[in-house]
Amino acid sequence: MIFFEENFFRFSDDASLPATDPAVWIHRQKQSTRAAVFRLLESGVPFRQVIYSPDPAQLHADFCSFFREVEAAGGVVMAGGRLLVIKRFGKIDLPKGHLEAGESPEAGAMREVEEECGIGGLQVTGSLPDTRHLYFREGRWCLKHTCWYLMSCSPDQEPAPQTEEGIEAAYWVSPEQFSALSGQAHPSLQPVFRNVLDRLAACNT
Repeated sequence: MIFFEENFFRFSDDASLPATDPAVWIHRQKQSTRAAVFRLLESGVPFRQVIYSPDPAQLHADFCSFFREVEAAGGVVMAGGRLLVIKRFGKIDLPKGHLEAGESPEAGAMREVEEECGIGGLQVTGSLPDTRHLYFREGRWCLKHTCWYLMSCSPDQEPAPQTEEGIEAAYWVSPEQFSALSGQAHPSLQPVFRNVLDRLAACNT
């Protein structure tokens, strides 16, 4: 899914979807789909839109071409049985940021966590679900693709929020607190929170 604030677009190749359902678009021509996407984005009306195509790979490529694509990476850090979260512009969030030229997603994720939270000695221990969301900035619509990684570090570090990036707080929480806070995070981050919580639950069984 590709999120825009509380809304999302979902791609499907399920031919049984009803063509008469207003929540389902059939992708036939690139330009008509582009016009419909921007009409919906700019309407201010909440949406949960499904776009159907028998060729989801081509649909995805066409959809991405409508926007300026931005590559980013971030991480969920676990240390000493606790997890690292941040609060940015009043919302629960996870440290992330744009990749630099020639930088790998793993390296970019570790750099962003270190910069935004003052945490060092990071090691990537696994991959988490990628996320995609849309935003409007400087007169352009952008599609951000973020690669997420599970990380570890020494447990004796106190986070220091990078306030110039709008981060109000960075702190360790218990798994129970992490679960409770997940509902306060952006909808696009929910797959990341769920994956981490599922891993924790599997470790405890």
